[in-house]
Amino acid sequence: MDNCPICSGQLLTRVSSVGEDTWCSKCRRVIASQALGFNFKTADANIEQCSVEGMPGWKGPGTEAKCYMYEPGNTEQEEYAMQKARASAYMHRKGSYIEKMAIAYFSGPTPDSVIDGTTTLDDEGTEVQPLSDQNKMFGLM
Repeated sequence: MDNCPICSGQLLTRVSSVGEDTWCSKCRRVIASQALGFNFKTADANIEQCSVEGMPGWKGPGTEAKCYMYEPGNTEQEEYAMQKARASAYMHRKGSYIEKMAIAYFSGPTPDSVIDGTTTLDDEGTEVQPLSDQNKMFGLM
């Protein structure tokens, strides 16, 4: 595929030791990434037709997705509505991957279990961890 499934921009691919990453040079969205386990090359499969007050439209997946309407027979408006629906589908899919990554990468030990857990109060009375403890945790001291 040479064009972005969302905006029709040119796709660029980079291969690294982690794998292949493909992104759009126009809208800057990541389309496929082996490192992230993300693939959005089938955007049209994720959009569906809808209607509001008798006007046809396109929308992304889910019951809360917005229906982007167009006048029947107006191909320019319909293409714009499909583009917006593809962007909605992309964000829906991307959101599920971000949630998976957050769970996978940030479910480790809390900072209190890594360091001694001492805290102090800042100028506004909020409990914070001293900077020296953060530096110890990251091996900077």
